[in-house]
Amino acid sequence: MRRLAIVLTLLIGSVIGCTGSGKSRWAMSDALYRDKWGKPYEHSKLHPDSLKRRLVQANDATFVKQRTGVTVGGFGADQPVAAGAEFGLVYFPASWVEARGTLAGVIAEGAETANGGLNLALRAHSPTRLSPFVGVGSYIGAGKRTLSAEDDQRDNDGDLFIDEAGEESEESHGFLTIYPEAGLHYWLSPSFRLTGSAAYHVTSQGRDADFLAFGLSITFVPPNDASDIFMPPQPPPGHVEVGHDDTGITHYKRSRSLENAAEKALRPASPTSSPRLQTYEAQENEVTAFELAEPDPLDPPYEPMRDPEYLRMKYQPTLPAPPVRIEVDDE
Repeated sequence: MRRLAIVLTLLIGSVIGCTGSGKSRWAMSDALYRDKWGKPYEHSKLHPDSLKRRLVQANDATFVKQRTGVTVGGFGADQPVAAGAEFGLVYFPASWVEARGTLAGVIAEGAETANGGLNLALRAHSPTRLSPFVGVGSYIGAGKRTLSAEDDQRDNDGDLFIDEAGEESEESHGFLTIYPEAGLHYWLSPSFRLTGSAAYHVTSQGRDADFLAFGLSITFVPPNDASDIFMPPQPPPGHVEVGHDDTGITHYKRSRSLENAAEKALRPASPTSSPRLQTYEAQENEVTAFELAEPDPLDPPYEPMRDPEYLRMKYQPTLPAPPVRIEVDDE
């Protein structure tokens, strides 16, 4: 049954994703998603591997890992009458977990007046575009409520009379609820997510004040940019990468052909007929030509700070490189 639910979620999400965005690669504006799925297909579109990849990438929402966003929403209930609104932050410590902290206001029949407070929740969801979830949370609030004061032996309204008919008093009170919840997320885009939920609030005002609330919210998560992508280190000169082991160590081996190619690339070939062109030899008889023409005064000057590739390399965060083990295997 669990497998069937997962398959149905993937199928429904892929249908919505493909029809809603026009293509399965719905989140290409996010750098992590683009880095994961931007590579060309290895087979034709109807090949089983291509169809499998299309299904998976149409539902993939793992790019939210370790991202922070803002959310706004509201909820309402009928028995007893209750309503509320909230605004706050969400954080994704993992692609399938969401922690929420919001400022909220609630009006509930059992509490008799409005109150405000803090709403905290933890949710677990599938890391997919169409994402069912379950969670648990708590609302901690405070406010004032109006009580009957016809028999408290006090002048509550300042009219020099006590306990007259209809006399009322106000008192501060706390309001606490604990609730389980379930619902469904749908990513409208890589940054905006729509959520519908149902939560049963067990309140501190007694069981008569408990209520089932239905909520609707929208969440904005800033997209990843190129600086969030870890760039693996380049192999040592004259070596090629041969893979990784179970401990995460990257293995390289020496390549004599690469060493020879590097030496040849630095050796100029025979002069050509054009003084503005110089040819260098490369590996496997490939020819790389570098045009040495003088700069055209009509061309705009090169501005590195306007070059996205330059900025990406210059401001790439310094991350610890994985350990490297060099194995010498002469060809």
